[in-house]
Amino acid sequence: MTRKTVDRPRPRRTDEVPEEIYIPHPSWTRPNREPVANDVLAPGEFWAKLGL
Repeated sequence: MTRKTVDRPRPRRTDEVPEEIYIPHPSWTRPNREPVANDVLAPGEFWAKLGL
């Protein structure tokens, strides 16, 4: 190591908590839906759900 690196003061670590905490909008979260067993869609229903 060079003298410059050894003598350099280390930056102080701040353990401060920010005043404001960012909470994302609820519309960004996905609802957790349980998969339905044996839920078979007819082809027409499938395409209708996709909007095609």
